[in-house]
Formats: sequence, structure tokens, C-alpha cells
Amino acid sequence: MNKKFISIAVISFALLSLGNLGADTENVDVSVTVNNKAPEVDNNTAGPLNIDPEVQYTINTSVRDNNKLQDVNTIVVKLYYNADAAGDGRNYYTWTWTNPNPGTNPAVADFTNAANWSESVAGSFISCTNVTITPNDKEVTLDLNWQVQGIARPTATDYWHYHIEATDSANPTVSSAAGDASVNKFLSFAVQSNTINFGNVDPGVAVTPTNDNVISIVSNGEVDISVTGADLTTGSFTIPVGQFYVEDDGSVQTFLTIAAQIIYDDYRDMNEGGVPDAGILGYSNGTSRTLIFGGTIPDPQEAGTYTGTWVIDVTNVCTPAN
Repeated sequence: MNKKFISIAVISFALLSLGNLGADTENVDVSVTVNNKAPEVDNNTAGPLNIDPEVQYTINTSVRDNNKLQDVNTIVVKLYYNADAAGDGRNYYTWTWTNPNPGTNPAVADFTNAANWSESVAGSFISCTNVTITPNDKEVTLDLNWQVQGIARPTATDYWHYHIEATDSANPTVSSAAGDASVNKFLSFAVQSNTINFGNVDPGVAVTPTNDNVISIVSNGEVDISVTGADLTTGSFTIPVGQFYVEDDGSVQTFLTIAAQIIYDDYRDMNEGGVPDAGILGYSNGTSRTLIFGGTIPDPQEAGTYTGTWVIDVTNVCTPAN
């Protein structure tokens, strides 16, 4: 009798213990740390580029981040001569996009908004277009539209280079593979006036000298400035071209002929040194050169209004070299 009672008690205790376990709950703390991954950058532009200054070009890039684009702080496109070192419009350009709201995934408008872009050379940034963001906010692809200044150093071969950099909240700068480029010779200029009028002059009298300056010269190499003369005529009467001269800003006078004569030889506003006509000597950025025209009317000379056309020529004569 006693043995049977003890056996039942043990079984009953076991059942009670199982019942308590089935009704109990426990909280389990779970954690995982997602690592910050460095962004990845692609240069999607086929190269090498052949660049004409003051002309728009496009570089296409893709930037992705495994922590989503909210983690990307900056995207920088660099174009430079020879080495990635600070410079100016002659040799170094950067265009930088800065995330306006770090920690928030940017929208297309955040990339196309010019206020979020900065440029190292004024006027070189044009626009950001064709922006595509993946649905998971991991990657953006965009076109950067830009131009280099007229003073950008010309090269014989692909001695300019470009690449894209990205930074995020925790990693060093990551760069794309570099592309190559060359820059062609460039020249733009104007003349002060397309008309020279010496007024009314008696035979045998010197005309009043008149300026017709060459202005706003922009060139990425040294230039020659020359003048080609011509006889002045009215009907069958002629004043020979040799009666007139052009004077430079050093008061050196050159009498005109029907052939071009160089008044300024290998001129450059900024001198970089070197041997004339053997490389890149320098450049000009908006400079002006003085041309003073004068002469004497022959005596005797038939009365009348004499006209003709003289030619002012400016030529970029540099030989591009690396």
C-alpha cells in the first residue's frame, strides 16, 4: 500500500513539472552589427577623350554603396594634366557633389540641383543630367557635363587624366580607374574696331595715328599677331600700301606690305619658359595688344576718299608637347 502511494506521488510531481515548463516564456536578446562598406565607383566614359577648350563634354559615372546612397558623402570628378595635384584652369579641374542630407537617401533632384555641386575652376561646371537611382537606393548613375577653359594646356598625346572619387561616412576615399585625354590648341580674340578712318588729310601730311587694338586674347599657347596691308584706292587712283605703318606697344614701327608681317612674335601673357616655337611657352587669358596705325599721304595725290582692306591675324603657334 505504501509503495503504491509513493509511485503515484512521483508521477504526479513529474506531470506538474512538465506543465510549468510549457507555460513559461523567456526573452532572448539578439544583435548583429552591419559593417560599413566602402563605396564602389565606375568610370563609364569611353576614352581617351580629345578635348577642345570651351566645348561641352560629358563624363558618365556610377557610384554604389552596400549601405545605400544615404551613406555617400561626396562624389568628386577630377580632370588633370599629368599628375593629380592642385592647380588651376591651366591644368586641374574638379567637380564635387555633396550630399545635402547625409543619412538620407538622395533623390534625383539632389544630383541635378546645381547648388549641390561645386567647381574648382569657375564656369567649368555646366550641369548634371541623366540621373538614374536603383530602386533599392544602392547605386546612382549620372552624366556630368563640363568644359575646360581656353587656357587649358595643350598636349601632343593623352597626357591629361580623369577619374571619379567617392567618400562615405566611415571609409577613406575610393577612386575609379583613370581615363586619359588630350587637349587641343585654342584661340579666341577680337579687334577693337573693324574700321580705321584717318579723316581728311592734305597731300604730304601725316595722318593722325589711330588705334585698332587686338583685345580679349585667350590662347593656351603663344601667339603671333600679324598685319597684312593693301593699297588704298578710289577709282583709278592709288595710295601705295607702303605709305602706312603699324606700331606695337614698344613704339616699334613696321611699314605695311601686301604680305603678312608679324608685329608680336611668340607672345604670351603668362610665360612658362622654353624655347620659342619648340614647345609650350605660356598662354594668354583675356589680354590685349596695342596696334597703332599711321602713315603719310603722298604729295602730289589726287583728291578723293580712298578705301581698302587690311587684315589683322592672330595665330596660336605653339607646338603641343607633354
